[in-house]
Amino acid sequence: MEEKQSGRKQTKSAEKASPAESLYTVEELAGAHEEHFPCRAALVTAALKTAGKSLYTLAEAKKAVNDYGKTPVKQRKDRE
Repeated sequence: MEEKQSGRKQTKSAEKASPAESLYTVEELAGAHEEHFPCRAALVTAALKTAGKSLYTLAEAKKAVNDYGKTPVKQRKDRE
């Protein structure tokens, strides 16, 4: 029984340390681009689709869009 109790304690402490973040689809993030991104919905869509995932946390999406926006057009994967 001690193993189960210690397992529960670890699970509870792990949940408190890293709460689950919401996941959003590319379409949801592109639809809310005005609230979260300083660019057009088309850029958000292109950046997230190029990154290759179907679900993103808001932080992951912001990083992907920021990185994509900084990449010169000739080097973008969707321009090949």
